[in-house]
Amino acid sequence: MIYVVTGLCLLVSFAICVFSLVYAENRKQKEAVLEAVEASEESSEEQESEDKKIGEHSDEENKGTKQDASLRTTFFYKIKTLTVWQWVIFVLISIASSALLCLETVWIRSNSNNWITIIKLFLTMEMLISASIIDKQIKKIPNKLVVSAYLIRVILFVPEYFLFNDTFFRVLMGSVFGFAISFFVFFLMSILTKSGIGMGDVKLVSAMGCLIGLSGTFFSVFYGMVVCMFMAIGFIAFKKRKVKDKIAFAPFIYIGYLITMLLGTF
Repeated sequence: MIYVVTGLCLLVSFAICVFSLVYAENRKQKEAVLEAVEASEESSEEQESEDKKIGEHSDEENKGTKQDASLRTTFFYKIKTLTVWQWVIFVLISIASSALLCLETVWIRSNSNNWITIIKLFLTMEMLISASIIDKQIKKIPNKLVVSAYLIRVILFVPEYFLFNDTFFRVLMGSVFGFAISFFVFFLMSILTKSGIGMGDVKLVSAMGCLIGLSGTFFSVFYGMVVCMFMAIGFIAFKKRKVKDKIAFAPFIYIGYLITMLLGTF
């Protein structure tokens, strides 16, 4: 069964990487097309003398632009445009994720044999992989991703109630407090740091608190912050980035989550 879990995690993680990058590229391209269309409409309005000619010409260009955009945003077209380096990164992410989940599965089976916990760890990992890639590309975390995590967590309450009736209330309160405290703390941090931590990060961490509880969430974020701090110092030292430049935080939360799984600090 451990081999099944590892293989499933490997395949799903790789697929999540590809789909997330395609989604991010599509979002980026659609935003660029909308900006171009708005710019062309504004420029055409300023030229009143050639209203009809420019209007017809701009309409044709806009239609052509939209058709080209729809062609370039197709899933298989995007897959063909992925670089070798991106494929290598996706493979490494998949291997690291599946290996650590395998270790965690062995530990859980030897202690509690709670397969629901393994499912929650797996879902949290896939959510973080997707959020990391999307956040890295467009500096945003989709609400659909976070809402899906909440819905899945609610669904998992049903088997937990029947399988672990004696401890269900403690599990329920753990998820509720994990969500509430994570949201409150990181929402406060987003206010204090202004642009340091965005609302997307707050929602992502809150979903983690709901899925894996308060302890695992805070350790993941703590390790992620430490890695982020050293990376930021390195970027600034080598003049790769400026102090005011924004850094996607979701990838560091994912790295912190891997470290948490490796050390078993849940």
